[in-house]
Amino acid sequence: MSSTHPLRRRAGVGIVALLVLGAAAAACGAPASPAGWAPALPVKSGTTNLVLVTHKSRIYALPDQSSNAIWQFPPKDKDSYPVSTSAQDAIGSAVDALSLPDADHSALRAKVADLHVSGPSIKVLKDAVAATGAPADAKSKLNSAIDTVTKFENGSLGKIQAIYGDIGLSSDQKTAYVGGFRGFVFALDVSNGRLRWLRDDTSEGIVGGIAADAGQIYYGTKGKHVYALDAATGAQRWQFDTAGEVWAAPTL
Repeated sequence: MSSTHPLRRRAGVGIVALLVLGAAAAACGAPASPAGWAPALPVKSGTTNLVLVTHKSRIYALPDQSSNAIWQFPPKDKDSYPVSTSAQDAIGSAVDALSLPDADHSALRAKVADLHVSGPSIKVLKDAVAATGAPADAKSKLNSAIDTVTKFENGSLGKIQAIYGDIGLSSDQKTAYVGGFRGFVFALDVSNGRLRWLRDDTSEGIVGGIAADAGQIYYGTKGKHVYALDAATGAQRWQFDTAGEVWAAPTL
């Protein structure tokens, strides 16, 4: 009987070791569950009468006293999800800079307004650019900008991974500010879930909430930085290194 005890002990030690290794691997490979870090609490916008609720890496906008979502972010269908307002403005400005008749500007502008982060609208716009009489180098530069914007915004929608902490709301409650675990910050139109702007600083995990006040938003990262951004544009105002206590002056 006594000869079986060492085997049992070794088996027990082996099981414990596997459990420890499994827990360590899980901790390194994915963000903590809401049991470890608090998930974002529901936030109500009095302006739109919508309640924003998060679950893992998604946000749902629910009418008050209802469980039917008006929109969700990231969207189910990215082919019909427009690029951000800031991206549309940038591409639209590039279109206006082309030496073209007013009618061509208007036609291109209409297609920019219908540009989505993926799908056929990208080719439709680029084909329209190619059909203009603009110089070849100007066309190439514009098409490159279109590709850069759509690939970045399309890719960011799949890299949120988790949402923790509070959702920030603008003073007029029309814009929601959301931080993703992979470091993306999204400014969303509360009424329809469309992107106003997005930012990716250093892919540092955002595990706390976002505070909004007086035209700025504030958040901290796992990289031990605190950031302040312009709430309207996403431009960085200042940052603070909590590890080395290094202050970065505001960007003017």
